[in-house]
Amino acid sequence: MAMVKCKECKKEISKSAKKCPNCGVDYPGILPLEHLGGFIVTLAVFGFIFWQLGGVEDIKKLLDYKPGDKPISSARSSSYAVPKSTTKSYNVSVENLELRKDHTNAWSIKGMLRNNELNSIKGHVKIKFLNSKGDVLRSALAPVNGNDSLSPGQAGVFKYTTRPVEFENVTNYDVIFVGR
Repeated sequence: MAMVKCKECKKEISKSAKKCPNCGVDYPGILPLEHLGGFIVTLAVFGFIFWQLGGVEDIKKLLDYKPGDKPISSARSSSYAVPKSTTKSYNVSVENLELRKDHTNAWSIKGMLRNNELNSIKGHVKIKFLNSKGDVLRSALAPVNGNDSLSPGQAGVFKYTTRPVEFENVTNYDVIFVGR
């Protein structure tokens, strides 16, 4: 048991004591700066959770969501920084595109992108989630080949994972390569 001096009467007491047995002050072994440190850590954790959830509007959407509602979309649909893209079209082919329902809380769309260019390429795919009419319900970005370059003829994997509700009413996908 660690012993410290009471912050009020300066007598030696246990650091874990809730009250000083001599003067009666609450939490005598904890200095004001230690209280502040705990508050800052707590604030940082809640701030990070708030940021990950997408802010006030996305939290409101999530709380108001009912089964059968239109899928919730978020401006932050990926977990990596979106690279600056160019408008150049690339000679690429999408192969083995599949919807994976391996987990009850997270489904993914996975595929391969083959580089048919004469030079190496690097970038990400934009996946458009389409309904039976061809309307775009939402879109998402996924890195190709772990953000590494693809040599001519080489294929790289891309995968986007999200909640199953995001796939409601989706009947098809459009995958576009965006280079940087």
